[in-house]
Amino acid sequence: MKTISGLFDSIVLQRNAKNRCDVTVHGEAAKGDLFFRAGKSRTWKKGGAIVRGNFRFKLQGLPAGGPYKIELEVRDNGKIIDRLTVKDVLVGDVWVCAGQSNMQGYGLLKYAAPPHPKVLAFYMNDRWGIAKDPIHNMWATVDRVHVDLCGVLPIPSDWGTGPAVEFGREMWRRTGVPQGLLACAHGGTSMTLWNPDLYKAGTHSLYGAAVRRICKNGRRIAGVLWYQGESETNAKDAPLFTDRMRRLIKAFRRDAQSPRLPFVMVQLARVIIDPRTFDATTWNSVQDQQRLLQQRISNVAVVPAVDLQMDDQIHISGKDMRRLGGRLAQAMHALQGGHKTEPLPIVLQSVKVERNSVTGYGNIRFRFDHVMGKLCSNGLRPMGFSVINTPFVPCMFDTELKGKEVILRTTLYPDQLEGYNVHYGHGTDPACNISDEAERALPVFGPIVLPRTRALTPFANNTKISKILSSDRFLHKLRLPKTFKKSDWENLQYSGAVNNVWERFQNSPLSDKYVFFHWKLKLSEPMKLAALLGYDGPVKLWVDGKMIFHDPKGRRPFRADAQQPRFSAKKGTRNVVMAFGAGDGNAIGISLRFERLDVTTRLLQEAKVPLPLVS
Repeated sequence: MKTISGLFDSIVLQRNAKNRCDVTVHGEAAKGDLFFRAGKSRTWKKGGAIVRGNFRFKLQGLPAGGPYKIELEVRDNGKIIDRLTVKDVLVGDVWVCAGQSNMQGYGLLKYAAPPHPKVLAFYMNDRWGIAKDPIHNMWATVDRVHVDLCGVLPIPSDWGTGPAVEFGREMWRRTGVPQGLLACAHGGTSMTLWNPDLYKAGTHSLYGAAVRRICKNGRRIAGVLWYQGESETNAKDAPLFTDRMRRLIKAFRRDAQSPRLPFVMVQLARVIIDPRTFDATTWNSVQDQQRLLQQRISNVAVVPAVDLQMDDQIHISGKDMRRLGGRLAQAMHALQGGHKTEPLPIVLQSVKVERNSVTGYGNIRFRFDHVMGKLCSNGLRPMGFSVINTPFVPCMFDTELKGKEVILRTTLYPDQLEGYNVHYGHGTDPACNISDEAERALPVFGPIVLPRTRALTPFANNTKISKILSSDRFLHKLRLPKTFKKSDWENLQYSGAVNNVWERFQNSPLSDKYVFFHWKLKLSEPMKLAALLGYDGPVKLWVDGKMIFHDPKGRRPFRADAQQPRFSAKKGTRNVVMAFGAGDGNAIGISLRFERLDVTTRLLQEAKVPLPLVS
């Protein structure tokens, strides 16, 4: 007599909602009737008749824990003709550990988690034993797919640590019930090779082999651990990643007969390799798709790993595999219901651009959800964020961690940031060190395009400027001349936002000096506008001869867009003239641009807003 599925020495049986085992055992024996007794029970139960050499019976009611002894007998006309004792049976939680090499385990073994008697593995030779890295003993596999893919050569003897054993140890600590790990991963494999549609190929397919191992152990599992994605980081496969993951998760839930089966996956970490092998754009694309799966599929959690150390160019170090195993356990426990006391992995909640109240430049504020405590960087300068545009111009100079928020300070005005891409963990080998107080890392994300929120023209730095003139210090009495001579103007092109006239003022012997600026404003249709003014001396502004703004003293320090007088303008060419005075002699210059006010949010986002042309 022998068991075929559902019951073996040292097996971990999946507990049910009542915290007890409920498994169908299948076996082979000669003719007769099967009887069994389990645990401390002295009562034999009839398991049914043996039909054509096969038997099936339900093993129910053993509480989570163990070890238990299960005794089987075959009787024919009351006579015992065969006996089998199954030893060290445990009841707890069983996990599929699948994906590619980082789940298979390629960290240095000297850092491996120590074995624990309540954490067992179903090794690739279809035998249960205390879990000890490497649990993927590929050289002894019984599933043909692993041989078909690369033979049965073992990895070097010093390597083989993965996250699963530490995951099991931490889940034991959290739940107090035995843990079983089904080793199903294979290094270098793609989502195409994990395609659930290949299930019919049975043990010659990765998914088929994983389901065989699930069914071999009673078909019931507690959840899936998944670390895969490196093989998807190419132009062909990256766009298909989300859809393929949806189908895989759905298939596991169907074949494990658990519609809400918890699924915890690791977000890709780093890779240090020839960029022709792994493209940064597709690498980040897969990472961002992984991040969003937690928010798009129920009962899925995504664990970041970008901050972890490596033992080679692509594999998490054995030491940090243990950190990763702890993070996986925390996420899985939260999915199981522990979220009532602790959160799921950190997610990006919102991104917005704000004006710095001191400098006037743009701050980018990120808010995160599921943060335990506050965000921190272990006393080091926070690293990992990027603000990128094409062509690339560095603009970020400071990163502040503030509770559950990250604030980036930039040297651009808020509207200048529109269309920029923001990232955390940009590229294939970023330096990222931000986590919460439970040492759970921020997820890699990006590119996220900063939205357009205002209909703004560029700064009016292509202007005409008059010679130095003299008037009352505060421009109170200054009137706009009815006409100007062509010779009164000089064409100037300034760089940046500020039209700087400080040197002109300093080189003039006149007192109470000022200059005129002149622009033409071309409108393709009537518009409601605001003139966004920055200045640090007396100023007056006219549109088509009508004064719309006057500040006799100016504002210091200089700040762009400090005042925003509104006006309506008809279709056609409008004349805009500004007078700017030196005041006490220390005025530097002015800035001017225009905002269109009569537009909808939808048109802004679609970038279909006609704007004035300033020349």
